Amino acid sequence: MTHHQSLEMNGCRRALTILNAPERMEQMICVIEDNIEERPSLVFDACKSIIEYTCKNILRYTNSGYDDNWDLPKFIRETAKSIRLTPENYEGDSVAGPIFQKIVQGLTTAVQNFGELRSKEGLLAHGAIGYSRQLEATHARFAAYSVDALIELLVYSSRNYWSNLEEDIQYEDNNELNELIDQSFSVVDDEDGYFGMISPDGTEIFRLRKSDLLYKLDKDQYISLIAEADQSEDEE
Repeated sequence: MTHHQSLEMNGCRRALTILNAPERMEQMICVIEDNIEERPSLVFDACKSIIEYTCKNILRYTNSGYDDNWDLPKFIRETAKSIRLTPENYEGDSVAGPIFQKIVQGLTTAVQNFGELRSKEGLLAHGAIGYSRQLEATHARFAAYSVDALIELLVYSSRNYWSNLEEDIQYEDNNELNELIDQSFSVVDDEDGYFGMISPDGTEIFRLRKSDLLYKLDKDQYISLIAEADQSEDEE
């Protein structure tokens, strides 16, 4: 699929390096970038989805918890509470904190209002097909840029927590989670040489070629196989 060059979600793409399951976020980013001009109504759905997905990731890793039934503003408010939005040089500043909260609220309001307009005029609104008036690409682009800025702000404000969490986590300390994954996640081994894992809800966690998996898990063994293959060729 060829992406339009009129818009690039650079903030979201930078956030991919921190968030888990970046493939899913990449798909949502592509939906936004690909449909700005021709199907702008789709952009608003994707914007909402990418915000919720990001918030859930952050809330999960800050152990804050969430409810799938929350609306968009609630997701963002709770996410903002779980992280430190103010830079270190503003820490303890009673004025700066509320200002950063207002910035987040402003970006949220812009996206939400365009989403409400989409629900009345969008191509996919309430099942309407073909005859609904599409929002202009300009509006979709504005919403996309707002989301891009919001995602980058939230993710990068949480990055210190994520890095500390990764350092603290030990496989052996999470027996219950390990057993749950072992019992409920399924493994796919297809005829094209790919190996993957799928969660109980059908989400593809990863999909790698077997050779790529070996390279990532045991590079020494991969190198040994190369040496063996070279030796076999020499003997022939």
